[in-house]
Amino acid sequence: MWGRVARGLTSVADGRLLDPFVEQLGRPSGVLGHLVGAVLVESNTDLTRAVVDGLRLRDGERVLDIGCGPGQGITAAFDAADVIVHAVDPSPAMLRRVRLANRRALRRLRLHLHPATLDELELVVPLQAAWAVNVVYFLDDRVASLSHLHELMAPGGRVALGYRDADHIVDDEVGRRFRELHRPATVAELEADLRAAGFTGVLTVEHDEARRITIARRPAEDRPDRSARTDREAARPPDLTSL
Repeated sequence: MWGRVARGLTSVADGRLLDPFVEQLGRPSGVLGHLVGAVLVESNTDLTRAVVDGLRLRDGERVLDIGCGPGQGITAAFDAADVIVHAVDPSPAMLRRVRLANRRALRRLRLHLHPATLDELELVVPLQAAWAVNVVYFLDDRVASLSHLHELMAPGGRVALGYRDADHIVDDEVGRRFRELHRPATVAELEADLRAAGFTGVLTVEHDEARRITIARRPAEDRPDRSARTDREAARPPDLTSL
């Protein structure tokens, strides 16, 4: 959907709006940001629903919507269970949309909005579940960001990431510019980044021809006394199967 809109805009403006539109996908702002928000609602809703449903949220859990955008994931989470949602997004335009649509949840303290990036987010109470839809492209250092997410999760916490596989981004002007401005990931790259960040149980399923959902979890128990390993043990690659 966003590709069709971007191509329409560039055909009208002789390409002058292409870069601003592609850049806005990561942090919508201003008038163009509101247009991007509408695009995200239409293009992401089905994937977002599938991502949140796959987490099997339970009543009372504290959960995180990373890059919440216009708020489809928040709606899906409240439909699924009586959860407490933390939503983080650096875009004031997107948080305004979420605030207007969720006034009751905000008053009841079932929803907490954080105007920040994932890397900047600080929480006191650990999370049982977290998700992000079409966000992985905008993380400057995916392993560092996912490692920070790992720290925010409770032991056994579940993570689900929805995204377009880099191998299936259309090879046209919009797709090429998107690759230049952002960091799309293949399934193998994202799975490796999750493991490097400390997650286990990493598994990817197809949502459709081009989009994927990768799930993972923080181990229920960390290895005891990691610092006590010998130099020889420290030199070995980690045995992920035992986590």
